[in-house]
Amino acid sequence: MYSKESVQRVKQSLVVFISLIQKTWVASPLLARYATISVLSILITYATLSAKKPESGTIENGQNRSAAETDDSQTLTQKKNSLNSTQPATVSQPAPQQTPPEDSITILPLKSGERLIDHLKSRGITTASIYEMIAALKNKVNLNRLQQGTEIGLVYEHNNPLAKEMTLRTAFDTYMSINLRRKPLVAEQHSTPITSVLVRKSGVINDSLIASTQTNNIPIDAVYKVTNIYSYDVDFQRDIRPGTRYEILYEILSVPLYGDSKTGAIKMATLHLHNRSIPVYEYKTISGDVNHFHATGESVQKALLKTPVDGARISSRYGKRKHPILGYYKTHKGIDFGARRGTPIKASGDGIIDRANRYGSYGNYIKIKHKNGYSTAYAHLHRFAKGLKKGKRVKQGDVIGYVGTTGRSTGPHLHYEVLKNNRHVNPARLKFPARTKLSKKDMDKFHAFIEENYMSVPDVADSTQKNHAPE
Repeated sequence: MYSKESVQRVKQSLVVFISLIQKTWVASPLLARYATISVLSILITYATLSAKKPESGTIENGQNRSAAETDDSQTLTQKKNSLNSTQPATVSQPAPQQTPPEDSITILPLKSGERLIDHLKSRGITTASIYEMIAALKNKVNLNRLQQGTEIGLVYEHNNPLAKEMTLRTAFDTYMSINLRRKPLVAEQHSTPITSVLVRKSGVINDSLIASTQTNNIPIDAVYKVTNIYSYDVDFQRDIRPGTRYEILYEILSVPLYGDSKTGAIKMATLHLHNRSIPVYEYKTISGDVNHFHATGESVQKALLKTPVDGARISSRYGKRKHPILGYYKTHKGIDFGARRGTPIKASGDGIIDRANRYGSYGNYIKIKHKNGYSTAYAHLHRFAKGLKKGKRVKQGDVIGYVGTTGRSTGPHLHYEVLKNNRHVNPARLKFPARTKLSKKDMDKFHAFIEENYMSVPDVADSTQKNHAPE
């Protein structure tokens, strides 16, 4: 620091130097130049000294300590007020971590006639990588039988044009995946996440169950499942009349990854026939078996089906009739179900194939032996199911052949017979006991399960009822 007296002396010296420069400039310009430089140096020093004005807290005037103490006092007061304040102190939070961008997946279907190798090439995958993928898949997927519409997915990281994973959908609820960053490539099977929703619908049958339910926007798969459940107890040709009411509680299964859905299980159904109501419920027993049961606890399933063809109509019943080809009256020893050529035919019950071949006027013919002396026969088939032959064991509901018009026939239909100890009987009049019945412990859980899981689902409005007056 400089005192005021020192600064004053500098000012006086400057005045003297400036006057000397003026006097020597004419006589000695060089000396005057050096003097000017000296004066400029003094001026710079003076300007610097002038800029450093005494602060209010200098030691000379005795204010520095008090100023510092004042600052400390203010700081302490602020801290004290902060501690005594009822407002919560602001706590600095760590900066939130940025969520890394999610991977994206592009799913495209195989086109008609397109091979997997061509599909992947069109999406920018190198030939070498494709052959590695095929090698990884060949022992787990039959690549030669991939159908049009098979969905192929490629997974990409954010801002990376190279795929990191390939997926191949193999079923509604499964797919294969290959990690393209891990060598050697390995194909792994995964289950696809599925969501389930219950839908309840009711309505009135005007003409047929299928036509009425289609008007009510019930999936055709759900209708076929309902007819299969009731095929043990209901003759859909005689028992279903205009005005018959129905209720169906069915499951819709969806796959968000692929954006499609299908009909799941029939959880509950009721047919209100003209003389009785038949409710049925799906239930998993204590032993783990899943089946449909009547309210009495008896299983819906019986030894034989009444209708071995889904959605078929009865075109000719058991008994005396005029033969459509021979032209004379003859006993018709079975029931004819009219259906489209190629419609699947199911085994009416568990049993062993007794014959599966061409058999005279019956055309392509199958006979199955069941327990307790019963047999069933199926005639005029278009063809047999793959692998079906004499001695093969089949279960109730297995597809054994397809509707046709072979042999002495006027059009596509199934001729169906039931024999008891090799004597023909009327299939429509047979009554069989239930295959299983719930135990007392199961019955208590059965009724509680129905009340808790099925009765609370709201009904969806029926579009078919708008033309009918309430009963």
